[in-house]
Amino acid sequence: ADSTARPGTTGLMMSMLQEGTKTRTSPQIAERLEDLGATMRLGAGADTASASLNALAAKLPESLELFADVLTNPVFPASELDRLKKQAIAGIRQEKADPNGIAGRLAPGLVYGEAHPYAVSSRVDEADVSAQTPDSLAAHYRKWLRPDLGTLLVVGDTTLAKIVPLLEQRLAAWKASAGAAPAVALPPAPHGGKPRVFLVNRTG
Repeated sequence: ADSTARPGTTGLMMSMLQEGTKTRTSPQIAERLEDLGATMRLGAGADTASASLNALAAKLPESLELFADVLTNPVFPASELDRLKKQAIAGIRQEKADPNGIAGRLAPGLVYGEAHPYAVSSRVDEADVSAQTPDSLAAHYRKWLRPDLGTLLVVGDTTLAKIVPLLEQRLAAWKASAGAAPAVALPPAPHGGKPRVFLVNRTG
């Protein structure tokens, strides 16, 4: 999805989902998770974005209600976005100073080509993060985080007869935006040639 936006947009958008909904603030979400004994993880990698819920069977209906609220009603509050942007920029600067981080930023471009989505998404810069706004993340959310692009996996102490009605109850109102689902076409990776060695100069 980042191939259609600034690098890092999907990761920041996913991180912001848990920072406030139409009816809950970030502290309220964290407090509710603690009360339920549940954990939620949201993030994005080179190929996918993911949201996971780990909940007690006895508290599953309440936990699913919170999970559905986070997935379907985010508001991307500016104050929380400013905090996450500062954290992301600090992480980028640390990455640029670390040999493993430098290699991770450069390797995809060397392997796949500089214009390949894998290469582009690996080079998130401070300017990419600074440019993000609540509106830009909300637009990215509406375009990409939609049920017709998702796969739902359930693992645990339940049955289809029990879990399907709960999921339908909590997620039935989640509808895809109008229009066809977007898609990203990955260009083929170049064929490997002779072995190569790259030397990267790190200043400082």
